[in-house]
Amino acid sequence: MKIKDYWDHFYKQEQAPSNESDFARFTLNYINQHQLSNIELIDVACGNGRDTFFFANNHIKSTGIDLSMRPESIQPQFILGDILDLDYAKYDLFYLRFIVHALVESDFDILLDKIIRSGENKLIFIETRSSKGITNENKSETYFKSSVGEEHFRMLYSENYLTKKFQDKFEIILKDENNGFSIYKGEDPVCIRYILST
Repeated sequence: MKIKDYWDHFYKQEQAPSNESDFARFTLNYINQHQLSNIELIDVACGNGRDTFFFANNHIKSTGIDLSMRPESIQPQFILGDILDLDYAKYDLFYLRFIVHALVESDFDILLDKIIRSGENKLIFIETRSSKGITNENKSETYFKSSVGEEHFRMLYSENYLTKKFQDKFEIILKDENNGFSIYKGEDPVCIRYILST
């Protein structure tokens, strides 16, 4: 099954949670603590838009982009399209929850380059699944049974590998690898969080 077809089916079946993620609350807390104002946020690969709506409802100008959306989700604050085709220049804050492990590395590198070219003083919030506890490799393409499918693709990285990838391109403001970040249907995977700045 193609990736777009997979996610079209997933969102059509209303399998995704509708409440905001813990990472969205974490991101909002950072925004509020640092009194960031007049910012425009892009939720990259926003899925059903639950985090996009959460940010918008908390007075942050927010746009979501995704290849797959339910028709009723396509509103002015959402873009139905490829994340690698968008011009990101107008956005100040990039919210990348669970898209890093959904991309092959070459596409992830294209996305990072687009963010870098978008300008200075940009903030990037990343949450992705870690390879820890699954493989000993620094990076590994995996297909395994999970709550969202029998053979669900993930590109898993170690924290060490991602940190090396980021440190030459960005200022690393925060990095954290732990359980408890994204508990869903009894699963509690090890995830890595970053806050980066251009």
